Amino acid sequence: MRLLFALTLLLSPLNSFARWQSLTIEGSKVFTFIPKNLDKLSPLMINLHGCAQKAQLLKDDGNWEEAATEFKTIIAIPEVPGDGVFFGCWDYYGSKHSRANRHNVFILKVVQALKAKFRIDDSKVFISGLSSGGGQAFVLG
Repeated sequence: MRLLFALTLLLSPLNSFARWQSLTIEGSKVFTFIPKNLDKLSPLMINLHGCAQKAQLLKDDGNWEEAATEFKTIIAIPEVPGDGVFFGCWDYYGSKHSRANRHNVFILKVVQALKAKFRIDDSKVFISGLSSGGGQAFVLG
């Protein structure tokens, strides 16, 4: 029986198992949840932590798995690069933001890296956040 189970696991497509994985992009950890049985272009939701928080907290306690599975959405939770601007904050404040400066560049690189790895629907890339992550999401929106 154990041999049959082991063979089933080995012969099943890898995308049939929901799982978290950790990637490193531009020196920052990005937790990514891949729902099972992705068979088409998938939406991508990026969720940003707030000041004095870590991506690990949103991974562990954000309850993303249920929503990701229901809507067949890939979830990405990046850690702010370089411990943030202060207290682990995203660089959302002030003016003069562009797609080519501040933490905006990093988040866009996360999107590009995930698009290279998974089949992501360009028309369904979303971003959300808490605290400074919400401010950063607003800037990118």
